[in-house]
Amino acid sequence: FLLTAVFIFSSFCLSAQEKKTYTHFNRGEYFFYYQKWDSAYLMFEKYLGETSDPLAKAKSYSYMGEIQQIIGDMYGAQETLMKGVRILDASQEPHKEALAIMYNILGNISLELKNYDEAISLFDNGFALLPVRSDYGVEMVNSKAIALQRKGDHNRAVSIY
Repeated sequence: FLLTAVFIFSSFCLSAQEKKTYTHFNRGEYFFYYQKWDSAYLMFEKYLGETSDPLAKAKSYSYMGEIQQIIGDMYGAQETLMKGVRILDASQEPHKEALAIMYNILGNISLELKNYDEAISLFDNGFALLPVRSDYGVEMVNSKAIALQRKGDHNRAVSIY
């Protein structure tokens, strides 16, 4: 009986120590995945006050901007994403992919707003920051081709497709 009690007690203590603590960022990703936009946005906004890491803040701004885009607040999304762009440094390797992702979202927003030249420029800026072997680049190049097609530059769009 004593051995069983010790085993149960030690199992309880280990599981209590092994419990993962979740940040507001983790909760935001959870809500984002399940398309609970208001809850996700709130968690990312709370996380901004918890961290001083520019990359972590930029990722929160990226999610927040994407949520705003999804719900149709294009101008709010642009403003939020630009906050993230401003705090990152393109010369730092870890920041490059986050910047590229934000440029891609900004490009998609410009595409939706029918600002095709701006969209093309944003896709080019984002693509230039991606690592050579990034699968994300295919999406950017395709989006650029869509912008060119909608602009009426069909020859360049076809050459990209």
